[in-house]
Amino acid sequence: MEIQSNHNLALMLNGVHYNIANIINGLVYEIIKTSRLDLIRIHFASVLLILILMILVVHWLFPSRHAICNFYVPIIKAEDDGRLYCRNRHQAVTCVLNSLQTFMGISKTVCQDAIDAGIVPLLRSTLSKTSYLDNLDANEPIMFLFQASTRILFHIVQIDELKMFLNHYHYEILLGVLCRTKNSILRLLIFLTIARIARDRMIKFPLTIDDVSIFFQVYYESSKSKDKTAYGIKFEELCDGFRIIGQLESQYKTAHR
Repeated sequence: MEIQSNHNLALMLNGVHYNIANIINGLVYEIIKTSRLDLIRIHFASVLLILILMILVVHWLFPSRHAICNFYVPIIKAEDDGRLYCRNRHQAVTCVLNSLQTFMGISKTVCQDAIDAGIVPLLRSTLSKTSYLDNLDANEPIMFLFQASTRILFHIVQIDELKMFLNHYHYEILLGVLCRTKNSILRLLIFLTIARIARDRMIKFPLTIDDVSIFFQVYYESSKSKDKTAYGIKFEELCDGFRIIGQLESQYKTAHR
């Protein structure tokens, strides 16, 4: 901003001439300089806040081994031992399991840490409880609990160096769950999990028409989604499961001709 100087715009105080235009220009310059400093401070504070938020998000997305051992697994163990005294305890544990399996789905290290913390025996115990299996399809909280538990095992078997922690015993437990439920998503998760557990065995998958239908539904929806994921199952994980199941079915038919 510039105000044109005019020789007639003068002020005399005590014999000293003051140019009014120069005085106004000086005031405007100081105001602009002060405003710029304020803007710099605001921008600096905004950048600092964003950096702090990014650090917090990374810390939340990638929890430490200490956090898993001292938060997630003890809660699951308390429920398994019948020591979790709260309303809707199955929903509470399901929330914990879903949080854990979300971390496991994005970090191999978290999967290893969860195994080291003893998650596999706890899930094996949960999935084999007769009281749960008898009410599986009729009890929605139990169904969500089983889906979350199976998703954790599903994440583990996706990692070749970790799937050895799931053996034939887990395979039998999951087959037992399969015989007790008609829930399409749970059955799909079980098929994809046992396929990787038993990929060196000759087995016959008890697939139904509904099972085939949900396979193709998830295949289509995951292939069209932006993140290539549907119902928590990635497109490449589903395709790999398709391939393994086809190989095992072929081996079984060849051996029983």
